[in-house]
Amino acid sequence: MSINLVKKCSTCLLLFYKPQLFFIKIKNMLERISKEFFIDKNTLRMIRHNRDVWKGWAPQESEKIIITEFHNLAIINVPTFYFLNVLGKKKGARIVSFGRSHRRLARAIHHLYRSWNVSGHISTSNLSPAQKARRDALFLAVSKDLKTKEDVFNIQIDGLNIGIDIYETYLREYNKPTVEIDKKLFVLLRWSIGVLVFWQDYLTQHPVIAVAASHDCYVDSNVLFKVAYQKKIPVYLPFFIKTEYAKRPFSKNSECMNYKAWFETLTEQEKKAGMAVAQEQLEKRFRGEWSADTGYMKISAFQSTGEEKPVLRKSAKIKVLICSHCFYDNPHTYGGMIFIDFYEWLKFLSQIARKTDYDWYLKTHADPLPGTLETIEGILGKDSPITVIAPRVTHHQLIKEGLNFVLTAYGSVGHEYPALGVQVINAGYNPHASFDFTWTPKNITEYEKWLMDLGSLKKTIKLEEIYQFYYMHFYFCRIDDLVFDSFRRLIGTLTMQQKIASDLYDYFLKTWDPKRHQKSIERFSDFIDSGKQHLYIKGPMDELIPYVKGKGYLS
Repeated sequence: MSINLVKKCSTCLLLFYKPQLFFIKIKNMLERISKEFFIDKNTLRMIRHNRDVWKGWAPQESEKIIITEFHNLAIINVPTFYFLNVLGKKKGARIVSFGRSHRRLARAIHHLYRSWNVSGHISTSNLSPAQKARRDALFLAVSKDLKTKEDVFNIQIDGLNIGIDIYETYLREYNKPTVEIDKKLFVLLRWSIGVLVFWQDYLTQHPVIAVAASHDCYVDSNVLFKVAYQKKIPVYLPFFIKTEYAKRPFSKNSECMNYKAWFETLTEQEKKAGMAVAQEQLEKRFRGEWSADTGYMKISAFQSTGEEKPVLRKSAKIKVLICSHCFYDNPHTYGGMIFIDFYEWLKFLSQIARKTDYDWYLKTHADPLPGTLETIEGILGKDSPITVIAPRVTHHQLIKEGLNFVLTAYGSVGHEYPALGVQVINAGYNPHASFDFTWTPKNITEYEKWLMDLGSLKKTIKLEEIYQFYYMHFYFCRIDDLVFDSFRRLIGTLTMQQKIASDLYDYFLKTWDPKRHQKSIERFSDFIDSGKQHLYIKGPMDELIPYVKGKGYLS
């Protein structure tokens, strides 16, 4: 049974136990098929534009190859092909896309990619008889030892840990809050090993000089990345606000531990101006106003609904709030989370709650995904001491009612609540880790010790540190006009759906400017020549804080 067939069966089953999610998936699938086959007017204009401005850049014929992912996410495609055409011209290498299949029905995307000088396509499912035999032998050897989800997470083949990628792909593909040792898992495992075998052979047999994709997670792209790391082939992560030259897993979000050190390299004037911007933006957020810094949030968690009935119990007990995460989407995005997934994290906290005499509460995002609340209720059980509060209850109300501690894996509450005087405990490496305004445990033992004795935790929170973090995270490490006129303006103009659709091409073409186009090319060119890890607002940069292999930044 193929992974695609299993996905279709899983989608059908949603009709019975999560009908809302089923209809969302069917609607999205039909829209995707239509958009990928038919060339709409915006895509056609983009194709004509590309043929004009990118003609003669990345060569159509060359032995040297650059590999990139095949998809229809417009906001990712624009910066990716700026970067790849600059890289292709510099290295005399042609661009080739890859995907699970040949995607012959994706007629519109193939035309668009060709206009960006993509000269071929690779299907990772197109295994030779010898590759299939090796895949099946490895599958049998690995699968017989899988007894627990931890076994899945820790799968290593030929020195490569692909278990984490299989684990996270399972969550996303099957909309599961945690991994189960079931038939779906073994279908995914067999396919994933096939992807590994394919790339091991391809990168050995072809002169690949670089690989590129937007994210270093999931089997589709991250297995390729890990084989490339092993073979010393450069891996790039072009994005619309920054770009990384990845030299190890979790490179996309690895910069956070460097924020404090980088801030200290700024002039006093730059520091002062940066902190002023941060303070202004945080104050806007706390007033419930929309901000490009959190443009992914449809509803503000600080905006009052006008109905503020008391939520927290009146008592002298320590009041603890768990801010939950989406179960399905890349729980290890930062690397270094001390739990295997968000399900196990919440399960652990549910057990801690039964051992402590605190008032416990849980709150989801103001706009939780379908199925989130049902999953949480299933983990907590009917007699849980944790009270699930309404998603639209504001953070301001909870603070006013006496909230003492907030628990998150690595969410934005890690700088929001400390700025309002409430202590936050993370669950491993997080964006705030280089500063001292939150608690960051190195392991579960330390985490449990803190949770069992919250009364002894006292942290002096310095607002200036929060402003420093905010500036580094949302401004210093982002280039507002890397390829668009202004990313912040774009975020405020287009909806989330429009940003990944051809509406984005319409926006891009209406705001395109030849001088900025040339500046974008120069930025990418300088970054490639520098050999440095990051491209930010001040140009190419290297990290200052050492990453310890096998231990990460929290060693």
